[in-house]
Amino acid sequence: MMQQKVKTTRAPRLRLDKNRRLTPMQIYCWATVACLAVLLLALLASRGTLLHRFFFYDVTDTGMDFFHSIEYMRGRMPYGQFDTLYPPLANLFFYVLYLLVPKTQSATWTESYISSLNMRGTERDLRLQQATMMLFVVFVIVVVLGIVSMTERLTRSCGGRKKLLAFCAVFSYGVLYGLERGNILLLCWPLMAFFILYRNSEKPLLRELACLALAIAAGFKLYPAFLGVLLLRDKNYLAAVRTVLYGVVCLCFPLFFFNEGLFGLTLWFRVLFDFSGSRGEPWIGNGFSNILAEAGHAVDKLLGTQLGYGSYALLGIVLAAVLLVCSFFMDKEFNYVRQANIPWKLLGPIPNGGKTETEFAPEEDNKAGKMKDSYEIDGVTYEWSGDDYTGATIIFKHYCDFPTLFNGAKIGAYPHKNHTYYAQTWIYSPKAQTVPFWISGHTWATSDWRNGPASVPGKWFHADPKFFVNGREIAPPQWKKPRNSGVMVDENYHFREPSMVPLKKGWNRVLVKSPSNNSARRWMFTFVPVLVNPKTPGCNVKEYPGLKFSTRPE
Repeated sequence: MMQQKVKTTRAPRLRLDKNRRLTPMQIYCWATVACLAVLLLALLASRGTLLHRFFFYDVTDTGMDFFHSIEYMRGRMPYGQFDTLYPPLANLFFYVLYLLVPKTQSATWTESYISSLNMRGTERDLRLQQATMMLFVVFVIVVVLGIVSMTERLTRSCGGRKKLLAFCAVFSYGVLYGLERGNILLLCWPLMAFFILYRNSEKPLLRELACLALAIAAGFKLYPAFLGVLLLRDKNYLAAVRTVLYGVVCLCFPLFFFNEGLFGLTLWFRVLFDFSGSRGEPWIGNGFSNILAEAGHAVDKLLGTQLGYGSYALLGIVLAAVLLVCSFFMDKEFNYVRQANIPWKLLGPIPNGGKTETEFAPEEDNKAGKMKDSYEIDGVTYEWSGDDYTGATIIFKHYCDFPTLFNGAKIGAYPHKNHTYYAQTWIYSPKAQTVPFWISGHTWATSDWRNGPASVPGKWFHADPKFFVNGREIAPPQWKKPRNSGVMVDENYHFREPSMVPLKKGWNRVLVKSPSNNSARRWMFTFVPVLVNPKTPGCNVKEYPGLKFSTRPE
């Protein structure tokens, strides 16, 4: 028996069933459900005492950002009197809520930041008052409805699963943490989603509202302003300018409702810089760099290292910059054809005495529609390889006899001159269809023609390889320039039209005959389906959808 066995390691697949992989959306949903289950079990096991380990450590200050921000509107001097961090538009929002609180209640509030903290748990605590508590309930309802509504619009293509995604979005850690804090960032979520969804709408009104939505979101919480790079990426410079103007209005106009006036901007910047410079240790959830710092501190404990908080903050800035650059390529197509999912069984090598046209028994059985597990040829028994050889291209011999799987991985070793290999696999098609394939019996180097005659009429390559699907031979191309020795025209598969191959519904048997002769410096074949983009022909192809490959069809 003459046979080469090479163990092929293939990456494991995460599956819902044996025919379908988990999509990123499904992974996200399952992960969310799993995390919620862990949270519930932890709370049950601890009788609720572990809740503060998942959320803010101060168990008496739930909804702090919401309730304190209303308190800080007393006296209409949020920056000079209370050192609030929110932008002016957010303060205007809370000032409106402040006006909905009865004067009999707000008149008892303190007039400084420290004194407001001492109100917790007293009869003046806003969480114990009906008016302010109902405002918080309405805030939560509006946030949840906004997130659900915009999530469903963003995931229309997901069909019935969009409701599951909306559920997972509402119960994600970030949203739950934001609700526990009462953070106005949650109002930015639907506004940012509206901008992403409608910034390129065909309706001018929706496009303008999208720009306004982004400006309002940035007016609430600064961070959303970074989404403006999407307008630059779209080369929609006029919309970007209008959005900046909306942002300036959202920044300056609210200041006229407060006693600090435009000077409030100076006070606000001072508060921001003082706060960022005073923090030596991060708060949980207090920004991307702080999340990295929390993870880094855990690594420090494991490895015994000690890196400063600034190191993690710098890492956060670097990662944010990388993500910002990546945002310019979010909608760009990545043309790639997967090939690690194409397995082959090989039989050979069989001596052909230099006569590459010789038909051996597998080729004859292929025409009859039945293949055997082994063949006896000239007194030698050949069996199909026990292990799979994986790839859209199989190379038996490389230029200069570089190491391959078929020459013992030794440079300079020539694997079996004047021999023939047969390769077999199966393709499953969900329907009867004609599919474009990149097919080649050889790939020419672009430097020279030192590999025998090119573009031999009636052949894929002068060594005469053949390709069969369901017993039917696939005809080679009609070469535009037979026996070409000049500039390449259509000699290699990636710059000629794909071969159109009919597939029946179900499993389709593929057989490749790959012979070699003395003049072939490279011995190989390529066989892979491709999806051609008519707008960008040539190499711009993607994986053809719906097809499966196997050497053991079920």
